[in-house]
Amino acid sequence: MKQICLGTLITLLYQSRRRTADRVKVTCGGIFAAYGLDINNYNKELPSHLKSGHDQVPGDLVTMARDNISIEEVTKGISEHLLPLIHPDKHKSLFRAIKAVLREDESIDNTTIVGRTPGYEKENILNHDSFYEAETLANLITYALLTGSRPRSFLRSRRI
Repeated sequence: MKQICLGTLITLLYQSRRRTADRVKVTCGGIFAAYGLDINNYNKELPSHLKSGHDQVPGDLVTMARDNISIEEVTKGISEHLLPLIHPDKHKSLFRAIKAVLREDESIDNTTIVGRTPGYEKENILNHDSFYEAETLANLITYALLTGSRPRSFLRSRRI
């Protein structure tokens, strides 16, 4: 079973990257920056450990996602720090891959809001092809951070 978790999202984002973002740290840095944090303030092994599901998400990142930053601010941060890392030809593939994982994730009910914004219920994400990209990623990443879910069977997908 595939599961929406931070490791899965990092993997999919990393597979969708531009060549200038050739390290996992760059992808994780974009995520952390969207929440107002600097990846350089953490152990250098953290990005690869988050991607593999080896380490728990740092508490201050969870706190930022839960209490200290609005979804609008995260969306703006995703637009500024994460979307530029995605290869222009990979955006559609990235969202198809995310939807495939979400479709197989049995731990999320169809009516569950995947994030904080109403309208981003699992069934709505799966049934619609058009969403504001940064807001969708902001909600998905926030959901992954707040649920603290770790992959039961980590996603080892093909490159997209």
